[in-house]
Amino acid sequence: MAQLTLIANAVAGSATRVPGGYAVRAPRPEDADQLGRLYFDCQVPGADLGDVAEGVDEVRAFFRGEFGEFWPEASGVIETGGLPVAVLLAVHRAPWEDTPDCPFITDLFTEPEYRRFGFARVLLQRCLTQASASARPEVALRVDSDNAPALRLYESLGFRPRQGEPPHAVLADAVVRWVLGVVDGERLTLVTGLRAGGSPWLVRYEGADGGGAVVLRTSGPEVAGRQALEVQGIGVAQANQLPVAGVIAARADDDGALLLLHYIDGSSRQPAEPDQARLEALGAIAARISVTDPGAAALPAVAHPIPDVDFDEMRAAAPAQPLLEAARERVAAIMPADPVGFVHGDLWCGNTLWRSERLVAVIDWDCAGLGAAGIDVGSLRGDAALCYGIEAADHVLAGWQREAGRPAESVAYWDVVAMLCTPPDMGLVLPAISSMTGRTDLTAELLRERRDMFLTDALDRLG
Repeated sequence: MAQLTLIANAVAGSATRVPGGYAVRAPRPEDADQLGRLYFDCQVPGADLGDVAEGVDEVRAFFRGEFGEFWPEASGVIETGGLPVAVLLAVHRAPWEDTPDCPFITDLFTEPEYRRFGFARVLLQRCLTQASASARPEVALRVDSDNAPALRLYESLGFRPRQGEPPHAVLADAVVRWVLGVVDGERLTLVTGLRAGGSPWLVRYEGADGGGAVVLRTSGPEVAGRQALEVQGIGVAQANQLPVAGVIAARADDDGALLLLHYIDGSSRQPAEPDQARLEALGAIAARISVTDPGAAALPAVAHPIPDVDFDEMRAAAPAQPLLEAARERVAAIMPADPVGFVHGDLWCGNTLWRSERLVAVIDWDCAGLGAAGIDVGSLRGDAALCYGIEAADHVLAGWQREAGRPAESVAYWDVVAMLCTPPDMGLVLPAISSMTGRTDLTAELLRERRDMFLTDALDRLG
């Protein structure tokens, strides 16, 4: 095990609210006794504390400036009932020679029984937002190389190994050993994040018989069920000659979920202007998916795109948007009797790979199931409308119908359903769209304008 130094560009993010009964504030020197007790209870890796008094001494030393100048605004305490349950301590610059010249998180610890409440993420986002307005908009920290949950969290927020760290530094030691064991490799030569610099990872390795490349997805243990579904979905797609990256190995336990896939050379980047051939190819692959034989796979029923997200709940928690509410009420009164078949469940251009203008793979099958073909058609049509405008959706439909050899069912209904499977605040999906497709020209305002235009048109067609 080694200690790794990770660093992230500090970008202001949306403030994440904590549940009722909890509050976030800056720590104060007079908190030292409480924070010290929590520090000891958490047994922070590397602290090697003998008793509570040593924990208190450590926190008091922090407030005295022994670990750098305390930065209250970038630090944070989450408390309930007057007691701290999660703490982040940050300084303007750490005093150690081997740390970057930027703000530094010296400690992040959470009461064990509160460790799956998302509090560490809240405090990290608070720190990154504060640092984004500083003269050095970066944040660094240290983490043990075998701390897989912490590495996943930091990676998801943009933390990357500092220059000079080994190529696999962002992966926990146990993960590296597992990958090398599966591929019969001796060492990793490259680990590169494929989405916003993070998971899934392109992993290159060397061994006695040469080397190769694979794709590794690292997730928390909470997604084990979705990973098992994805393995099934990929298996069905592969058995029916759909273009997919096959599964090499999968593992899920209390430490996390790992999925190792064959590497397919391709990119999800999309052109800034609509490409009719591409859009029609997307429609055609949706048609092929819809006639795929699922065999004996135990797949769930799917009623709308991205079924694991509760979009009704998201709308209820956001300021009211009459158009979305009218659309929800309209489709609630309709139940189309469309044929049921295999669906991808989250089909959009970001979940496809292209090489030389050719569609070479459909990826991310963790929403696969059994449902109406319109689920994938509406998802693709809505995506085309968001990226290029309402007219682009017709190219997707043309490609689907040409491949299927028949008209698509209930098109207007599934267009409405697809738009109800977008967040009220389109700014929430903008980073994913921009990073995965390269469409940095899009804005949250433009996405909402196009979403509402497509939705209005679909409601008119629905009657």
